[in-house]
Amino acid sequence: MSGGPGAGTSASGGYSEGVPQAFDSVLIVSFGGHGDLRRVLRYIATGEAPRLPGITVHPPHDYAASVVLYGLADRGVVPDDQVQPLRDGIETFLLASQLTLVDMTQANATFERARTMQKALPEPAATLMGYVNDRAVTKLGPLLVPYLDRLGADNAAVELIAEIELTPDDLQEIEDAASKITIQGARLPEAVLKMSEA
Repeated sequence: MSGGPGAGTSASGGYSEGVPQAFDSVLIVSFGGHGDLRRVLRYIATGEAPRLPGITVHPPHDYAASVVLYGLADRGVVPDDQVQPLRDGIETFLLASQLTLVDMTQANATFERARTMQKALPEPAATLMGYVNDRAVTKLGPLLVPYLDRLGADNAAVELIAEIELTPDDLQEIEDAASKITIQGARLPEAVLKMSEA
């Protein structure tokens, strides 16, 4: 697949390296990118975010909290001998989440496999995996907060070189431009959206 233009969006600032190489020219737009990793990680763990007039802050998604736990597993969250089994369980949960987009029967079977894996884990990995399986961000997130700096959130290298201050007029201009963009594609199925904690 090459020879034509491509476009992609990212809800978290990351984008597959292979996709841009498939096109002659690519436009990638990042909504909510990692401009401030410390703030992003804190939001994923706590739901805390700057409040701006006219901007709705949604609760963090369980998938993101699961990815953060995966990254922290070997940084003191669980004993060394529990790291790989916990990560295997999280990978299974994340795969099941992806499968909800294409095959709910296979997704449900994979979610069940993640629950079975949880039962075989010792503590504290079993409890953490239970929070992942239950999509309990409000229980998992606070346990992650003390470890967030271990993902580099307090490393000056991940901070922006210059801070950008947006005025209300800037935000309105962005909102006006974004409202003219035609989005194509499907939302997650309603059954999947209901699995997420409100």
